[in-house]
Amino acid sequence: MFGKNNHMSYLKRPIIQRTIIKNTINPNTNLQIISDISNSLVSIQEQYINNIINKNYVNIPSYNNYLYLYEAITNQINSTQNTSIKLLLMITLGSLQTSNQAHILHEENAFLQESNANLQQQIEEILSNKNENYAFTTHGQYNLTQDYTLAPIFTEYIQTYGLPAYGEGFDPDKLLIIKSKNANTN
Repeated sequence: MFGKNNHMSYLKRPIIQRTIIKNTINPNTNLQIISDISNSLVSIQEQYINNIINKNYVNIPSYNNYLYLYEAITNQINSTQNTSIKLLLMITLGSLQTSNQAHILHEENAFLQESNANLQQQIEEILSNKNENYAFTTHGQYNLTQDYTLAPIFTEYIQTYGLPAYGEGFDPDKLLIIKSKNANTN
């Protein structure tokens, strides 16, 4: 099967097929198992695993193809007695499942990004004064006044020390002096 003239054709085969042939060929092994699912293994590598490795999630085939390959590999796992081949098939099945899940996550992510973009556009429309309604309009001048009643401590502070400078506020030390003076008189 692998004479001197077939060396180059062996190297051109997909890596899974080369690995299977290299690691499972011995005179006591029935290679019928490998030939039955060889196309499925190559298909999984080329259509699923390679797309995951290259992050080409959109190129992963449809769910129908996944189900066909899943069934083929599962049936072969159940029917093989060779533990090495069974392990290889289980790893392959896990890779197929992982690839399918990555494809689903990629589609969900694309949908969520589109939804997010639509919501962002709606927010921008709302914030761009499109929903601004005026209850009434007026012309002329209006004066608004409001009276404040200060606590007695602040009134005494202003009478004693004057109004604090703008932005400085009331001096806490001077407030304590007024407070202690008021406490002594009561």
